[in-house]
Amino acid sequence: MPKYQRGAEPIARFIGSEPVLRKYIGEQLVWDGTRSVAAQAGRAHASAAVLPGVASAAATATAIAATANAVAGTATATASADGQVVPATATAAVLSAVPHADAAATATAATASAVAYGATAEISADVNVNALAATATAAVLTAAASTDAAAVATPATAGTIVYDAVGQGSVAAAATPATASAAVNGAQGSAGATATASAATAQAAVTSSAASTSSTVAATAATASAAVSAATAAVINAFVDDFNRTAGTALGASWTENGGDLGIASPGVLAVQGTSNSRRCAIWNTATQTFAQTVEFTIATTPSNALSSGAVLRCNSGMTQMVILSTSSTQWALGSITGINGTYAPIGSFSTTLAAGDVIRVLVDQDNVYRVYVNGVKSGPSLTNSTYADSSHQYLGLWVQRTGSGTGISHSLDNFKAYDTPALVSVASDNFNRASLGANWTQASQNGGALYIAGSTELSAVGLPSSPISVIYHNTVLPSDSQVVRARVKWNSRNPEHSSMSVGLRADPASGHHGVHFWWTATLMGICIYTTDLTNFVAATGTADYVSTSKFAENALVELRAEGTVYTAMVNGSQVLQGTFTTVQAPLTNHVASIHGEDDSAVSGGGEPGGNVDDWASYVVPAAA
Repeated sequence: MPKYQRGAEPIARFIGSEPVLRKYIGEQLVWDGTRSVAAQAGRAHASAAVLPGVASAAATATAIAATANAVAGTATATASADGQVVPATATAAVLSAVPHADAAATATAATASAVAYGATAEISADVNVNALAATATAAVLTAAASTDAAAVATPATAGTIVYDAVGQGSVAAAATPATASAAVNGAQGSAGATATASAATAQAAVTSSAASTSSTVAATAATASAAVSAATAAVINAFVDDFNRTAGTALGASWTENGGDLGIASPGVLAVQGTSNSRRCAIWNTATQTFAQTVEFTIATTPSNALSSGAVLRCNSGMTQMVILSTSSTQWALGSITGINGTYAPIGSFSTTLAAGDVIRVLVDQDNVYRVYVNGVKSGPSLTNSTYADSSHQYLGLWVQRTGSGTGISHSLDNFKAYDTPALVSVASDNFNRASLGANWTQASQNGGALYIAGSTELSAVGLPSSPISVIYHNTVLPSDSQVVRARVKWNSRNPEHSSMSVGLRADPASGHHGVHFWWTATLMGICIYTTDLTNFVAATGTADYVSTSKFAENALVELRAEGTVYTAMVNGSQVLQGTFTTVQAPLTNHVASIHGEDDSAVSGGGEPGGNVDDWASYVVPAAA
């Protein structure tokens, strides 16, 4: 039964000769005996979810775009009717992609769409059509991996479309904001992990509104945001003991003692017990998952120069083989030992003043590099040693010493903490296997020339000016103050004495800071900061301007590591240089990696062109537990 006759609403309605008192469409009242009433279009919903992709080889976890669309269709009406389109909403969730070692796990696009069609009434004047905001969200949860893992969030998009509002009187069509957001949580793993958030986008569109009189079309601003949190690595098997319990010779069920008696002394510290003159150790009964280990403790009482206490790493279950860190008032030392009182083989030592209250942390990583930290600051050199680097040496603990009565007792220890050493977290890499550098790199504006890819395989500076030198920045920001860059050396049968290449970190292109660089030629090397105009350099404190070296092997792996104000250069896993810059010279807030190159061969006495660089990569150092 029509509601209008020639555009006018009837005064009454009849079926035959009987008047119509109520009219319904479904359960909706549309006629109350005197006039039309409002028709309401209900909400449309849609949702989509993608479950985890779990695999066990290639370590890449990718979350593709989560998208959602909401469409408010045409509302057509004629007399006093109000057609209201309620928001269409859609959500899409991408759950964790959890790979194990060398695994590829991909979560493909989660999509959702919802359509809310217009409320339709057979009237012809005073029509209002309102399409409320369509919203979409995409969430990418943590990608967890034990080796190289990449967590990538591609754009989340949302759109709001208002179709033509058709009527014979004044018409208004409004689109409220379309919003979209993409969030990537921390990429967690004990090895390389990459967390990348692509731009989140949002669109709001309003089609033309056709009416016989005034027509207004409004689109509110669309907004988008993307956030990447710092990449971190999970601590595996954390063991903790503060020794805050009753003094005595019993350490508790978590420990096994060896070599002599030790226990808890007041006020709650691990100390020598008994009168036998020997070293004695306590080993935590649970092994770590790997032979990459970290032990932390506090020097509880004043140390002496004559006796030592310290940490045990890479110990076997029988406690007949282990590596120990010794601390005294004047130094720390590392060595392997056959039983806590057996034959000692030194690995290395460093002279420094240690006192009661100092927090000592010693770690060995997956590359068999030992590092010692005092109160959170790297102390002394990095030492490389592969002794006991196997699955049968995964216990750790503490040790103390007695050589006689009274003063013949070493300092006590407190606040034991131990765990598997987390691996570096991979941020970016480049093998240069293409024709040109592309959009991931930016040439410094002060450059003498443009670094380029030679032979579609390696980065080169051959043919570029000697001064100014040339620098490129990788556009990926490193999400931590503690940073590492690595690359392979490619000499290509050249023997440059002056033409150098380098890897750098802690750069800030916006301020003209080119970073701290580890540079090398066939006979020289150094750690430096280049001046803004790229015509000079300043060497790191503790290093000479030019340090003599033998030629690195072809394909040697070079590394520069920044931890606090300490910069360490490694070649094939062994430290070759270490120096410092102040935070004024190299702000810790600089988070960009760089590479430098130059060619002195055109200068008199400049020698041959420099080598090339290949297989570049950047990482961040996971925070201590």
